Amino acid sequence: MFALYFAESKPEFYMNSSSVSNNLQHGLFLENVRNYIIVNASSVTYNNYGAGIRIYSGAGTTTRFS
Repeated sequence: MFALYFAESKPEFYMNSSSVSNNLQHGLFLENVRNYIIVNASSVTYNNYGAGIRIYSGAGTTTRFS
């Protein structure tokens, strides 16, 4: 089901082979997600205040591929 869903539309946010680190605020902050996001082969590390991936408001699917 997910493969079919992903093939028909594009993600709102796509991060591939990336690093988000040593930020003073959130590592990755996304607002009003309506479709889906993909984080692939990436790392979000050593961020301060509410570190990591934060999705604020909206409704969507978050997918992480290793």
